[in-house]
Amino acid sequence: MSEDEKMASYYNRISPYELLESISEASVSPPDIKLAESLVHDYKLPVGVVNTLIDYVMRTHDQRLDAPLVQKIAGDWSRKKIKTVEEAMNHAKQEYQKRKQVKDKPSKSTNRPSQTKNKKSQQNQDKLPKWLTGERQEEPSEEKRKKSRRRT
Repeated sequence: MSEDEKMASYYNRISPYELLESISEASVSPPDIKLAESLVHDYKLPVGVVNTLIDYVMRTHDQRLDAPLVQKIAGDWSRKKIKTVEEAMNHAKQEYQKRKQVKDKPSKSTNRPSQTKNKKSQQNQDKLPKWLTGERQEEPSEEKRKKSRRRT
């Protein structure tokens, strides 16, 4: 049996509560229990897939089970009709690789100093027409006209 097959068998064999208990080595918090129940009942995900999802999020997010993130992933997996642990593991691996590539890819903006970036941003704003930026062209007040005459 490969390592993936062992994990798939493990995920299919235990309950989400047991998985959470084994990860935290302490009592599982009520919000985590409710979240796991929600994944099974509301999202209609099989127990093994729920375990895969919980383990994936915990491993990639510093042992934190962020409910909104878990729910977004559960919704995605539910829409994609992921029904087996193997499918869930493959999907999780693909997503992890995508995230890793995005993180590792150097950003163009990180190579420039922030002042240069701000100057270019200001230059781009200067090129936009006033009607587009929502600025109003005001008639110069009498006081402004007098000041401009004094300077010249």
